[in-house]
Amino acid sequence: FLPFRCDACKQVFCQDHFPYGSHSCAKAGQGSVQVIICPLCEAAVRLRAGEDANVTWEQHYSQSCKKTLPAKSGPRRCPVPGCKEKLGPSNRFECQRCSQTVCLKHRLQEDHDCRPPGSRAAARSSASTAGAALMPPPPAPAEKKKKKSFGKKMGDAMGKMFACFQTPKDKTGLVGQRE
Repeated sequence: FLPFRCDACKQVFCQDHFPYGSHSCAKAGQGSVQVIICPLCEAAVRLRAGEDANVTWEQHYSQSCKKTLPAKSGPRRCPVPGCKEKLGPSNRFECQRCSQTVCLKHRLQEDHDCRPPGSRAAARSSASTAGAALMPPPPAPAEKKKKKSFGKKMGDAMGKMFACFQTPKDKTGLVGQRE
């Protein structure tokens, strides 16, 4: 037998009779804190004892609900489309030309939408009036020439010098070369 003190009526009970319902506590509703979460603003709304949850939510909606979800908190991300890099104190770069904060991969002017702040607003307004069909196409990405590995270079050089290092055209292996 361990004594438990009810936090509402301050009486002492055993473990079996400690819950509010077991000892019919008259002051149980005073200590109870139940809330509902507003689906619009994600605020916690306290339910009053004996009041319907729908009535409580209607009062919240008509009086104090912001009716918009709060802004996301947490680390900012790089604004370049397709980049998911989190911007921290050691991997952020503030462009001097356009005042955007981007990750280190996109710090060059060619790698992010780098326009002075005034021209960006002008470009948005002209694009909305002129239409998307009149805008020039984005520049094509530069093709990189794939480099051969050292082993591939050496294999090509050895094949030119010695017949035994040449690969057969039909790829039959050493058996086909011996015959």
